[in-house]
Amino acid sequence: MGWLLLGLTDLAARHACGADLAARHVSGLAGAAADCTEDGAWAWLTGGAAKREAAAAAARLLCRAHLLTSTRAVLAYDLTLGSLGLWLTLSAARGFAGHSRVVNDASGALDAHATVTVSEMHEHLFYQGLNLCQITFLHLMHGLPGLAARLAALGVVTAPWLLRSHFPVNRFSDNYRGKPVTLTRVMYRVKKYQYLLYKHCLLHGLNVCVALSGVALPTAPHFRLYWLSLNAAYVLEFFLQTLVKMRHMRQSTMLALNQLLMLITTAPALRLIASEVSLPAAALSAALNVASSRGGRWKELRNVALTTGAAALWRAMPPVRAV
Repeated sequence: MGWLLLGLTDLAARHACGADLAARHVSGLAGAAADCTEDGAWAWLTGGAAKREAAAAAARLLCRAHLLTSTRAVLAYDLTLGSLGLWLTLSAARGFAGHSRVVNDASGALDAHATVTVSEMHEHLFYQGLNLCQITFLHLMHGLPGLAARLAALGVVTAPWLLRSHFPVNRFSDNYRGKPVTLTRVMYRVKKYQYLLYKHCLLHGLNVCVALSGVALPTAPHFRLYWLSLNAAYVLEFFLQTLVKMRHMRQSTMLALNQLLMLITTAPALRLIASEVSLPAAALSAALNVASSRGGRWKELRNVALTTGAAALWRAMPPVRAV
């Protein structure tokens, strides 16, 4: 796990420096680890020479696989990754059925006393499904013949929101609203902002912009980095707490890893937004979400349709020239 975070950091640094991610490997992982001792946190991350070597090899394999440039290979990899995410969450919900009796003060797994509930696992399952739908949609965009077909696909990929009422809703705001300010409360608030960024920029906003442009995004290096970090965050966010409960990790270590995870996943997300997402469209999506907070099951489809129309008009407008 530590090696995966280190690998993500290494990739983000290379990308920020303008390196060609598709051509470079992440061989720096082993070299970086060689400078670390087996004391403290690194002893937990490595667990000895044999585990260190195995973890480094696994991290290199994962990161290299995620930088494939063949369209078919990337499609197969992404579908497998999405399916495994669904299976992992579903198996966790079934395997930890006893957690159905757990009652937390609020949603989230950052507090020392918190335990991931079955309700949270079921909600997580919905968003894992959205991930699989979105990556399938993005792969289809470049091959669909014409704007009408892409807009139809946009409607299909947004349709799962019609099922949202069948899944639990656990609000991050319950963790910090009306409570004293602590590091954990601040982290929950940041996670709330990250969710809003994800929903309106990286989900609805990105889908709308790709549907209008037809760009072949899934093989782009900056998207590969974002997609790897998103999937890593989805898994680690919920299962780091399990290691704390099993006494394989300290609470302070878990919080530190969550902070690192939040940092290194936000950077590629902002890079993707800057290059692929229309900020006016994303802002309109967020505004419509607030204005129609009780819009019923069709709210998301209606908001995406309105956002798409506005984004199309925005794209059709001639650029403003400086006088």
